[in-house]
Amino acid sequence: MNIFCGMLFINVMKESILKTVNHKTIGIYYIVPGYWAGLGGSVLSIIMRLELSGPGVYLFFGTLRRGKSIHGVLIISFNDYAYFNWGAPEIAFPRLNALSFWLTFVALLMDGLSVFLIGSGTRRVEGQSGMRMDCIILGLHTVGIGSLLGAINFMFTTQNIRLTAVTLDQMSIFLVLYCFYYLVVISILLFMILKGIRPLLFQHLEAVLFLTDKERLFDQVSTSVWGHHMYPVGFIILFTLGDLRSIVLRAASLDIVLHDTYYVLAHFHYTLSLGAVFGIFSGSFMMAVFGKPRKI
Repeated sequence: MNIFCGMLFINVMKESILKTVNHKTIGIYYIVPGYWAGLGGSVLSIIMRLELSGPGVYLFFGTLRRGKSIHGVLIISFNDYAYFNWGAPEIAFPRLNALSFWLTFVALLMDGLSVFLIGSGTRRVEGQSGMRMDCIILGLHTVGIGSLLGAINFMFTTQNIRLTAVTLDQMSIFLVLYCFYYLVVISILLFMILKGIRPLLFQHLEAVLFLTDKERLFDQVSTSVWGHHMYPVGFIILFTLGDLRSIVLRAASLDIVLHDTYYVLAHFHYTLSLGAVFGIFSGSFMMAVFGKPRKI
């Protein structure tokens, strides 16, 4: 983290942060807030566990649900953008790329500010009022707009700005899936009409595609099937523990009993959270950022 902050300081001295449109510089800017968001969400999770460790422990002073909400939002912001190697000198729309980052950064600040505003904490997005919920919703919409603009930029660059001699079938499957993942991720935006048009958030739907582009070894074959789960170190054990819980949750009677319990919480964190963290850490080892060749 100190290295990233040092590189950020060097870039500040060379050029203005607000005016830069260089995709490599903006890529470093994405990493720094992402790691700070992950650190903040992890600290909140530790505080929540300490408060629940025994009766009479009130570290949140009666605002535990508020801490749960901002913990989930911050962990979602813990993302790491890939280093694209498509042979293009620059991304298709540099200014749009810069706008995407600043929208994401402003949304992160808004979500952090929501902790200090008036309003109750919740794990749902419906039926709540107050400035706090308005700030969270506005922040989520802002980061959604930034992600949408970035997705359009990535897809357009991959399709039109790459070298003419490089076709899609010659590109790394990682880049292709990272590009077209945005086209199929719309399936996440489902609604339960019979339950009052409640959006399905933090569900297993996004994990099907979110965890398929993390492993480099045998990626051309294993990315399309279940084989990619076999290779990450430590991931197969944790993911198996989470999947064993999903077998139990398939039973309708047990699903009702275990709804909103620690059993479901453990299943969620084993499958999605730890799987994503292992994928991010393994995929982030890119020495090209520091001017050194990558070792496989």
